[in-house]
Amino acid sequence: TSGTIISYSWNFGDGSPVSSAASPVHSYTNDGFYDVILTVEDDNGCTGSIAKTNYIEGWEVFDTEPSGLGVRKDVYSVSFISPSAGCVAIRNNASSGVCLTTNGGQGGAWIPLNAPVGGSQPTRIRLTGNAGWLTGTNGLLCVSFDGGTTWTPINLGVSNDINTITFSDNFNGYLAGSGGLLCVYNNGTWSPVTGLPSGPGFDDISQYTITDIF
Repeated sequence: TSGTIISYSWNFGDGSPVSSAASPVHSYTNDGFYDVILTVEDDNGCTGSIAKTNYIEGWEVFDTEPSGLGVRKDVYSVSFISPSAGCVAIRNNASSGVCLTTNGGQGGAWIPLNAPVGGSQPTRIRLTGNAGWLTGTNGLLCVSFDGGTTWTPINLGVSNDINTITFSDNFNGYLAGSGGLLCVYNNGTWSPVTGLPSGPGFDDISQYTITDIF
């Protein structure tokens, strides 16, 4: 029989006391990867639990300082895979591109990369480990497999502006953009998603989020 959840028990994997809140907020004091376990009980006395391995990654807090890129361009997106290594997507009316740092950008240590953006303007850059994605106007989509050092263009066959990109893991993700553009990524292939609502308010997709539901 179905019941109503009456108790929650969250184990955050760091040795801290469990939380009985339905939607808790938790802060980690040390860097590292943490398993999260949720156990619930309903008013019929039934219990269930789910565990997520390495679900949380905590970073060491590090000092930052203003970092000059050495160019007069707008910074549209930034993504780091560690306190020292990361990329920024920069753009202006004349030219656009990607800059890489391997020391946290300190002292203006940014390296311009030959990202194949053409006449497009970058909108988002996303790095996860060695994998990276760069999106932009006019259907710009590039992938990196070396932490953002080199980029390879991917032709989706669209001219829509790609506004956002998100992944649930290394093999599944979505990108979204103008004109109702929504594509799904599965095991190396991008495919369009159809059946979205149309009309006012559904012309552009500026944000798409994948939520892992317990």
